[in-house]
Amino acid sequence: MQIDTSLILAKSQFVQTVLDGNTAVAWHSLFGNPRTVSIETLEFLDEFREPKALCDVLDEETIDSQREAIRELLTASFLIPKEFDERTFLGEKIKERQGNTASGSLIDYLELIMSEACNFRCTYCIHFNNLETSDRINNPKKFMRFEVAREAIDKYLSILQQHVKTMATINFGGGEPLLAWPVTERILEYCVSRYGREFTFRFSINTNASLITLEIAKKLKQYRVEIASSLDGLHEGNNKVRLTKAGRGTFQKILKGFENLEAAGYPLEGIAVTVNECNFLFLDETIIDWAAKRGMFMFRSAERFAATICVLVLQAAYMDAVIAPRSLANFQK
Repeated sequence: MQIDTSLILAKSQFVQTVLDGNTAVAWHSLFGNPRTVSIETLEFLDEFREPKALCDVLDEETIDSQREAIRELLTASFLIPKEFDERTFLGEKIKERQGNTASGSLIDYLELIMSEACNFRCTYCIHFNNLETSDRINNPKKFMRFEVAREAIDKYLSILQQHVKTMATINFGGGEPLLAWPVTERILEYCVSRYGREFTFRFSINTNASLITLEIAKKLKQYRVEIASSLDGLHEGNNKVRLTKAGRGTFQKILKGFENLEAAGYPLEGIAVTVNECNFLFLDETIIDWAAKRGMFMFRSAERFAATICVLVLQAAYMDAVIAPRSLANFQK
């Protein structure tokens, strides 16, 4: 973006700020664009409460030295041209997006919910908490039929064709999608055999891994299915929150799935760990060391604290003091 120093600029009326010591969080109430800014930056913005040119506020040398910072304020629409109508601009963008949505040009991704059922009953699971209040709980049709999946895939790929897109991204979710493995396998075969010459497929699956046999692992490897899985700590920590329907621990079941992937030559690249008040005290850096020793290089932590503010503070301190200094460094090696 070129900066015209003679252009008359104004501070947007939609800039909102929250002060925090010597810094502030600023955002545009129509466009978003949150930024952390200095108090000096806020003072600079206030210079434009009355419209004026940059060259009327800063000399040429200062403009050159602060060019990136000024460009950032313009990009975030904190500073705008004097005659710029933000509401009209937003309305035009919304109409444009609505048109693109209707035409399907924004569609890049298809998620297939293969199963409404799951063989786990994790204590924090949003899916089953929502399911308990839904009429879906009494629906006997818990698994996606191949015919339904094929119809969705055909429609999805026809939309990609219309917009000359050749990358097709399909995710298998649930519930636990491997409860519907026979249909999932048919879908993989169908996509590649029917459309393999037209599209490059990127498949992914969200699974608890407990149902991954060696045969399934080999198929996942064959189709290069990216696997997203979780382990909420080592034996004791995981088994505080990730339970079977009968209320038993799941660590060994999950580990067996991981081992089958390794045996197939398709080990996990990483795991997610959910931390809440039930397994917090049983988690430390050993989970990261354990993952690193297995060749994993991606680690994602999700916090589901529903207790008190002090628990959140403890959790933040734990992440900083225990995990960050040593094991994250090891994990990136």
